[in-house]
Amino acid sequence: MKRRILAGFLGALLMIGLLIPNALAEDLKYGSSGSQVKQAQARLAELGYYKDKIDSKFGHTTYLAVKAFQEKNGLKVDGVIGETTNFVLFSAGAIKADGIAADPASYQRIAYGDAGPAVKTVQGLLRDLGYYTKDVEGKFGYSTYQAVVKYQKDMGLKVDGVVGPVTWGALTGALPLPAPPAPFDPLSKIPYKLLDVNPGVLMIEQKLDALGYDVATVADSFDYQTYLAVRAFQKNNSLSVDGIVGLNTWNALFGPHPVPASASPPSSGTMRIQYGDSGDKVGQIQTRLQALKYLGGGAVDKKFGFDTYLAVCAFQKKNGLSVDGIVGPLTWDKLFDMTAIQADAPPQPVIETLPLRYKKSGNMVKQLQTKLVALGYLTGKYTESYFDYETYLAVRSFQYYNKLKVDGVVGQKTWDAVNDAAAIPKP
Repeated sequence: MKRRILAGFLGALLMIGLLIPNALAEDLKYGSSGSQVKQAQARLAELGYYKDKIDSKFGHTTYLAVKAFQEKNGLKVDGVIGETTNFVLFSAGAIKADGIAADPASYQRIAYGDAGPAVKTVQGLLRDLGYYTKDVEGKFGYSTYQAVVKYQKDMGLKVDGVVGPVTWGALTGALPLPAPPAPFDPLSKIPYKLLDVNPGVLMIEQKLDALGYDVATVADSFDYQTYLAVRAFQKNNSLSVDGIVGLNTWNALFGPHPVPASASPPSSGTMRIQYGDSGDKVGQIQTRLQALKYLGGGAVDKKFGFDTYLAVCAFQKKNGLSVDGIVGPLTWDKLFDMTAIQADAPPQPVIETLPLRYKKSGNMVKQLQTKLVALGYLTGKYTESYFDYETYLAVRSFQYYNKLKVDGVVGQKTWDAVNDAAAIPKP
């Protein structure tokens, strides 16, 4: 009978915490003080989690020790000592900091005037066994004292109305330790989006916060501020900007070289990053060049050396930019644009358009020169696909004799005229 009562008690603790939050008002947490805090500190020290002074004050070091204990023992990690954490903390088999199971607590005293989760556990067990008939409010008053005395008499224990290690062990000895929760698989919840609430969102916000993106309050809920932070991260990392953490965004965020918020320079204005420079901007350039396969792996050292210079030159050439090995505004914007061409991409077809003018080159220029030669405006040597000065003069002459606007520029009207069978040759 007793085993059945006790076996269900731990589950009842969890249900009370979920359904009646106010019933857990006496949890030990940051700012708490008193004998129960002192005993918790002593037990945490005994288990190797707490290294500070045992002073009965629940401060930051106590909070960190509790979180470490909870994580090691498969409990909810919140830094608060509720009934479940308190039960495991004082149980035989609690996992110490070194990973070894502990012995029962060497000292424990729950007595008249105390308050906290341990008192709730005692009251709940005594009530289930028929010794206590009042509310389980976590305060050790006279009714609790009388129940403890009666229980001790019936069990043949020392009768003093104090729950020490022996009485605690008798009350809780049959309770099983809670099973650790199943490990959380963050990839199983992808994609993460607005209004989601789960541990994966907490991981995302912690990472964004560490990278300098503004998530406001780090929590496990995907709110609008998180959405904006994700969009900012996606923009800086040349991802599709939608505010949703899909697999690509997740891999970039938790990959080896996520771009931090502080490394994002303006997209316009004065910028000149070149050989010999160093710092976060150079590291960001190297990371992007590496992703586009212009720079070898392991080359992100935040120093603009010769390898980086050659990689920038190759990128500029491949992407139709002026090749100088210097990252100015145009190179930067193209480098971090989604349309940036990778080093191993096939050659892009050159799309020629009108107008044709001085210093332009390409097949259309060659066609123009061929026509102008046929019409007598150019000699045969001017078929090199480059719009030089002689071609310019020839175009002006053609325009004059064909009654077109004379500007030396081949727009649509001049192009149509030079290709027309009725084009007037040079007199």
